[in-house]
Amino acid sequence: MDEIAGRIREGVLPPGTQLPTVRVLMKQHGVALATASRIYRELESIGLVVGETGRGTFVRDTSLPRGLGLEQHPV
Repeated sequence: MDEIAGRIREGVLPPGTQLPTVRVLMKQHGVALATASRIYRELESIGLVVGETGRGTFVRDTSLPRGLGLEQHPV
């Protein structure tokens, strides 16, 4: 989690970047599926990424308040 969070904060992964699926993350880093899922949940809880059902996990634009940008839901 720290590696991905650092890459987001450094701008290596800019806002809007789609992150690998949980299964790809699991294989890339040699972690269990539950661990890979937890990494994305924790990144989402600290506001660095947003998961969109059926689309994937994306880096948030942290300059926008939560509820705007990628995670905005249609009215």
